[in-house]
Amino acid sequence: MEQISEIIATYGRVARNAIEAAFGGVEVHAANGYLIDQFLNESTDQRADRYGGSIENRVRFLVEVTSAVIDAVDADRVGVRLSPLGGAGKFTTPIRRNSTVTQSGPWRPCIRRICI
Repeated sequence: MEQISEIIATYGRVARNAIEAAFGGVEVHAANGYLIDQFLNESTDQRADRYGGSIENRVRFLVEVTSAVIDAVDADRVGVRLSPLGGAGKFTTPIRRNSTVTQSGPWRPCIRRICI
C-alpha cells in the first residue's frame, strides 16, 4: 500500500511539473491497459485489498490519482481519459451504453496537454 501512495504522489508531482513547463493542462490516462485501467478492469485487478473487488474499490485508485493531480494544479486544467468500451487486448470490461459514465459531460478538449 505504501508503494501505491508513492505512485499517487508521483502523479501529482508530474502534473505540477507539466504546468510549470507551460503545458495548458494535464490528462490522467485511465484507458487502454495503462496502470489506472488495470485497476479499473476486473480482468486484471485481482487485488484483495481496498483497491480490488467491487467497482467502488477498483475506481478508488483513479479517484485518488485524480485528487492528487487536482491538488497539484487547478482543476480546470485536469482531464481524465477513459475507455468505456475496451481495455487492452483480451482484458476488457465494457461499460453499458446507458450508464452514467457514458452520459456524463460535457467533454471539453484540452489544448496543449500532456497525458500522465
